[in-house]
Formats: sequence, structure tokens, C-alpha cells
Amino acid sequence: IASGSATCLLFEPFRAVRSSQTEEKPDFPLLFLMANKDDLEHMRMVSRAKHSVFALERGMSGHFLVSAKTGDEVATAFYQIAANLAGITLKEPEIQVHQKVVKAELVDYPQDDPRHAHVVAPRMAARTSSRRSRCAVQ
Repeated sequence: IASGSATCLLFEPFRAVRSSQTEEKPDFPLLFLMANKDDLEHMRMVSRAKHSVFALERGMSGHFLVSAKTGDEVATAFYQIAANLAGITLKEPEIQVHQKVVKAELVDYPQDDPRHAHVVAPRMAARTSSRRSRCAVQ
């Protein structure tokens, strides 16, 4: 294998990546940080700034925020990684050509968001049954 022609992709949670990083640099020349589930902004556990600082402090070759669900930034990230492996410096227009236009989706999953209390239907029904003349939904 020619120098720089191979790469390895590891898919790990941020906690695992953070704890496995030591002060010594890895033997391989290129290291990228790619965060998935960027479409779930309301459930973000690691801020964009923290993601960026983490990659910069460790001298990574790049970092990306992507969404496998919507496809947002996935092709662009791999295009930039491939260019970096080939030793090609991309200009902004070359990167923008590969950005996919993503349809915006409104997502509301309160049952998955730890910041919101779960609503239990029987409890709500018991609370509103004594006030039948009032509307339960406000």
C-alpha cells in the first residue's frame, strides 16, 4: 500500500473517543472526527464548539458534523477526507459542489428528550375528568 493511500474508519461514541485519546499522537498521519446525528439538534450532548475544540486541540486533520438520516454533509465529509488522503487542497467552491441540498424536517421526539417530563395518559385523564366543562388541551 502506497503511503497515504489507506485509511481506517472507527465509529465510536464521543465518550469513547475522548477517553482513548492520549497525549501522544497516533502512528497514522490522518485523523478525522465525524459526529453523526446532526439532525437531532434539540438532543445534542456535545456542542458544536466542543466538537471543534476537541479536534483542533488534538491536531486532527479535520472534523465534520453529519446526519446519516438526512444525508447532510456525509458526501462532503468523505469527499474532503479523500482529497486530504490524496494530498489535494480543496477550495470552497469545490467543496460546495458536493454539498447535498437537504430538505428541512421538523422533528419532535419529546419521549426521547431527557429534558422533558413524560406524559402518562391515565394520570392526565384523572386530572381532567373532574372538570368536564373545561378543555384539557390549552
